[in-house]
Amino acid sequence: MVGITVLMLAAALQVSAQPNTTTATAQPSPRSDLNGVTVPSKAEFRILLRGARTAHDERRIAAYYLNQAERFAHKAGEEQKISKEYARRTVFEPKTGYPGGMLQHCRELAFYDAQRARQFRNLAIMHERLAEGSAH
Repeated sequence: MVGITVLMLAAALQVSAQPNTTTATAQPSPRSDLNGVTVPSKAEFRILLRGARTAHDERRIAAYYLNQAERFAHKAGEEQKISKEYARRTVFEPKTGYPGGMLQHCRELAFYDAQRARQFRNLAIMHERLAEGSAH
């Protein structure tokens, strides 16, 4: 166990000591306007979710979900890039064959973030349809 911890620490130090070869992109800032609709804050979103009455309310909810989908899609892409970096490494953990288990960890984060992005997109689509239905 101590050997694995030392290997993980050594790998972490190696990662932090090496120059960053990938271009780190900042997480996209929340959009204030999405398809002509103002993206609500989290507090506004919660209020809208409890009492959406108009097509505009439903579109604002959809905009919030779409904004979240973009955020998680970005996170998934970043985790994929990081996992590729770990896959290049030569220091491997004996039991798993992964560099300190981080390769698998990053792949799982990328998978779950991509899954959340899809779920948020589906919620956005549902609220867009509700908006279309309440507009008639």
